[in-house]
Amino acid sequence: MENLKENPSDYDSEYLCKECGSLLYVKEENGSNVCVNKDCGRFPQGLEFYDPTETGSPQLYQELDTARAKLLSEMKRCDPTELALYIYEKRKALIAFAIKPGIMLSIPDLLSLGEFLMMLNSEPPNGNEQGKTLFESVYQQAKRLTKYLNFIDDLKEGRYIWIKGSGKPKALVMKYLNVIKDVQKSYGLVSSESVKDISELFEFEDIQELVTTDVELAPGVDHADFLDSLWPYVLTLRYAFALNYRTAKQYRYECDASDVAALLSFFLSIPNNNTLIVPISNAERHYAVQPKAAKSFEGFLNEYVISGQKVPIMARAVDKIIMDRLTLLFFIIYLHGHYEVSGVKKTGGSTRIHKKKEETGRVFERHLRSKISEHGYEGPDEPVSVKTFEYDIIKVSETKKRIILADAKFRDPAPSSISAHTLVQQELLDPSQGLLAESKRQLDRLRFFNDNPEVFRECLNLKADWQEYEVGAYVVTKHVPLISRYKDIRIVSASDLLRSEL
Repeated sequence: MENLKENPSDYDSEYLCKECGSLLYVKEENGSNVCVNKDCGRFPQGLEFYDPTETGSPQLYQELDTARAKLLSEMKRCDPTELALYIYEKRKALIAFAIKPGIMLSIPDLLSLGEFLMMLNSEPPNGNEQGKTLFESVYQQAKRLTKYLNFIDDLKEGRYIWIKGSGKPKALVMKYLNVIKDVQKSYGLVSSESVKDISELFEFEDIQELVTTDVELAPGVDHADFLDSLWPYVLTLRYAFALNYRTAKQYRYECDASDVAALLSFFLSIPNNNTLIVPISNAERHYAVQPKAAKSFEGFLNEYVISGQKVPIMARAVDKIIMDRLTLLFFIIYLHGHYEVSGVKKTGGSTRIHKKKEETGRVFERHLRSKISEHGYEGPDEPVSVKTFEYDIIKVSETKKRIILADAKFRDPAPSSISAHTLVQQELLDPSQGLLAESKRQLDRLRFFNDNPEVFRECLNLKADWQEYEVGAYVVTKHVPLISRYKDIRIVSASDLLRSEL
């Protein structure tokens, strides 16, 4: 687990231990802070943790094996086609709800249904029993198994830590996890029981929509242009499937543009929203006429239909394939974030989506500049460049005798950083985008600003003597940052800046 090795007096954070710079955790029962670094003077004496590995907690894995064996036994009784169709239709219903209001109200169900479809590929039933009661009972067992596996993943990734002691184990929760949950909420990624006010969701939707162009999916329209218009949903799905490390791997398809074109051709061939069950031979004939397909039909099936390691997009039912328009569209949107439009395979997101995010960053910057002006500040309406330094936002209030220097950063924590093993490294220490590097660059701008009063007096058209102004230098983030100060630089979320810093 990485920690921040800066001088403790140089930074402030309510999420890091002041003494050692490690991530703080909170006790579930009372919310008190706990440093879990055993080499730190603030580590509580006598505190012991469970080891979540198979070697360290064999009983945990024995219970897991027992649950899996019971599930497989029940699955074997079922008619394979009818069970696959039942599970597929349950997932389709969730997808329909997600696409229309744009809110995934049951992420655990979505993940467990996908994982169950994988299991049907790797452990296909061979029975003949049917019925909703049986199928739902089997699914509930599968759902509990997925929940159990995801809980182990949470322990391994350090989002939660189990404390040893008498009675039921108690948990420590990574303190910054609440911020991560707010990030997810801003994308509509919530559980139904946590939704108290719909206005809490999609906090930045207005900013993202300013760089979204309406494009109809119709014959002759470039599918990449259509999917680019849905780029906020690409990001939403990317977050949804990466909530756990283990589930992230299940949705990490080897995809290129020709795969999306093939899936889109299946989508366009379905006349309505009904679910179809088609012979694999018919699907093969349809696939064979696709121009420039990078995969053989067998390779396509292995990647998107019959895999036991990746969630099926279309589901296998013995010698048939189950498919529908909504499910295909849902995954096409997701996959658009995984390839270059030229067709070159990528492990990360597409350049076009990256450009949309950069454009959104510029909109965020203009939004902040406008909001700061509403608080009585005046100054340039564009970034200011002086020699090698660029100032995103530079404004002055003559009434308050205060100058604001702000560097705007509209980015979310990477899904892969939602782990105690990577959070500090990716969000703070990354040399290109980490908050520490951004703060050091802003500190250089502040020092240059202070050393060159005549240059900036003219830029800001100051009315009073230079020394009469207080200068506030900020890195402004989309969400609550992991640190709130580095030396003379304040690091604040946009909402906190506008609410209490002006």
